[in-house]
Amino acid sequence: MAVIYPPFLPEKCPSSEEKVRASLTNVDGITILHSVCWQSKRNNRQGDGEADFIVLIPKEGILILEVKGGDIEIENGTWYSTDRFQSKHRIKDPFVQVKDSKYALLNYLTHEDKKLKAIPIMHAVVFPDISVSQSLSMNSPKELIIDREDLNNIENVIERVTGHWGYNHKFPDSYLNDVCVLLAPTRYVQRLISDDIDETERGIIELTREQMKVLESLKRAKQAIIYGGAGTGKTVLAIEKARQLDKLKFKTLLICYNKLLKEKVSSLLASSTITVETYHSLTLKEAQKANLDIPNHLDSEWYESQAGQLFKHAANINKTNYDVIIIDEAQDFSYEWIISLRERLSQHGTFYIFADSHQDLYKRDWQEPEGVSPYELLQNCRNTTPIATTVAAIYQEKVIVSGLQGPTPQFVESNTIGESLDFVSTIVEHLISEKVDREHISVLSNTSQFIKDLKTQCVGEYVFSSYDKFGICAETIRRFKGLENHVVIVVIDDNETNETDDSIQSLCYVGMSRAKSALYLVSSKRVKDKLNWQ
Repeated sequence: MAVIYPPFLPEKCPSSEEKVRASLTNVDGITILHSVCWQSKRNNRQGDGEADFIVLIPKEGILILEVKGGDIEIENGTWYSTDRFQSKHRIKDPFVQVKDSKYALLNYLTHEDKKLKAIPIMHAVVFPDISVSQSLSMNSPKELIIDREDLNNIENVIERVTGHWGYNHKFPDSYLNDVCVLLAPTRYVQRLISDDIDETERGIIELTREQMKVLESLKRAKQAIIYGGAGTGKTVLAIEKARQLDKLKFKTLLICYNKLLKEKVSSLLASSTITVETYHSLTLKEAQKANLDIPNHLDSEWYESQAGQLFKHAANINKTNYDVIIIDEAQDFSYEWIISLRERLSQHGTFYIFADSHQDLYKRDWQEPEGVSPYELLQNCRNTTPIATTVAAIYQEKVIVSGLQGPTPQFVESNTIGESLDFVSTIVEHLISEKVDREHISVLSNTSQFIKDLKTQCVGEYVFSSYDKFGICAETIRRFKGLENHVVIVVIDDNETNETDDSIQSLCYVGMSRAKSALYLVSSKRVKDKLNWQ
């Protein structure tokens, strides 16, 4: 059997391609890349290519196949296809298409690794719905046509096609592996945070089928918005997409809202040339570079009303542009901020937005910019099934869970800050006695006062401290948004006068979804009921 990528049928796969795929999979020793596209940068311009099938054949080279379904006619040099509904459609000359794909692939591979130029690249056209007995045009010899009958004898037909080309280039089989790495869909990516607490421990995670589809689809979309609930892997995909494009020499900006998340992502991408910023930090850097005045006192009101204009002014002076801009946590960005960033794209630039409306903690009237293609992530791949189900219940949503089992989330009723402080200490003491490492525990709250009070306490030898400091992590939910930990204790002060019921729901949704393995909620019964906690 052949090796095939992706291992599942692409979305909206034509029946003609299904037939070709099914036939090719019976050939031993080859690698099949189905519905392939690639992004590259040549001569300081973005260049893309695509092919229906790319077949990697040991000792022979690369065979590109263009597939045309339906009944085929050629009238005065113009190609037509008639579908099963008897509708006639004008189509591009498939032999011109496949040759264009061949030369685009040759340019791409040569640009990425000059030694790959040694691999012969051949082409053919497949007509899976008809029989063809002769050449169809001057540029379409019968030897390069694979028809319906040929699919029943595909191994010999591949030998016929490669024999027609008659290449005798010798190259190591490892070169084809290099091509596969460049073109095959990404399936494995590094974890955001190391995982050594239970059987889910591994340095990499396998992307869900859904994530693979989105990651591949983005190769065809210059501007896209990816919606997904908490735990669906938005940040993982944003980072991986930035990595991919950075390797292709695109000047890439990955921007988020949360300072702690920015610091975490920066550390993960330290070996790349990717610029990682928050909107606030990017604005200040641009203003300083442009020698513009910055107020001495920068409060939230200034950022809300003035930061966008300052960024636009400074970036214009600096002539700042990026080939790729990726926004994570986009629901926390104002519309003005998003548009000001999109204006910094180079010609034919790439713009990706990752967002979750339920995590809109700052209520900036989030709205989707025009001209972006929407995608959606539905499968939770961060949390255990009990945690994912509990979080989804807040908004009474259905969730596709990971299937990973774990302890049932625990609710502890508390009505005062004093009670909550005691309960948190008791829970942490129990976790440490159960051999849970202190760095795997985070305490999150909706109020900074509770966190301030908690940092005056300790459990055994451990103090409560800010994220990434020695001790047990204690942070507000807002500051911790975008991060995660194995065990999370969420403390909600129901007496906080600034919190509405809607904001409590949103904060709990964010805070509770940070937990990967175990979750505790310390709050009042009223909050429990508001969250539809079972």
